[in-house]
Amino acid sequence: MNAEVVEVENFLSIFSSYLKLGLSPELSLVNSCRQYSGFLKTLINGLVESSIYSGISASHSLLMLARKVKSRESRRLLQLFSHALNRNSEAFGSIAFKLLKNLRRNRVLKNEVDLLFSRMKIRVSLLSLVFSAVLAMVARLFPIILLFMSSLRGGSLLAFNVQGVLDDMSIFLALGILSFLNTYFVSMVVYHSHPLMLSFASYIVYILFYLLTPNLMRGT
Repeated sequence: MNAEVVEVENFLSIFSSYLKLGLSPELSLVNSCRQYSGFLKTLINGLVESSIYSGISASHSLLMLARKVKSRESRRLLQLFSHALNRNSEAFGSIAFKLLKNLRRNRVLKNEVDLLFSRMKIRVSLLSLVFSAVLAMVARLFPIILLFMSSLRGGSLLAFNVQGVLDDMSIFLALGILSFLNTYFVSMVVYHSHPLMLSFASYIVYILFYLLTPNLMRGT
């Protein structure tokens, strides 16, 4: 689709150069068909040039071409040129080059933004998976963390109270839910949707790391 837009812009650039010389839209279109050598040449020559020789105006010929192209952007561009020819072809010929130049620049910027956004989505996905792996390690290290916090408090009362309420399974489930929800809400912000697949993948990573990581507290 993007290649088609580039080819349509190339053809219209040739067309604009003939309009700028003061030629009629129909003669400019015929000369453009002969000069253009892109992969749309068969379509353009078969439709546009034959319609001009049949007495159809250049404006209507471009509309006919717009119905045949696949890309919406190509279709809008051809329709824009068609409507402009109905108003003032000579004045439009002088500004068409600037229009096409700005369109190319906007497309390049859009492609760069899309590339940056794709990279950001990949990074967010990887960070979510890494976060799930870290939570699995925290679940394994939780008894050690409690003992360390208890030693800072000068006794084991804190560790005893917390361990009395939370067993290993409760800690595992709580951190697993945190892993799932973290990925879910972060993905909503980045992807603007509800990517359950990434959330479940993050949860699976959490379970795998938990199972593959030895029980550090027991030394097994």
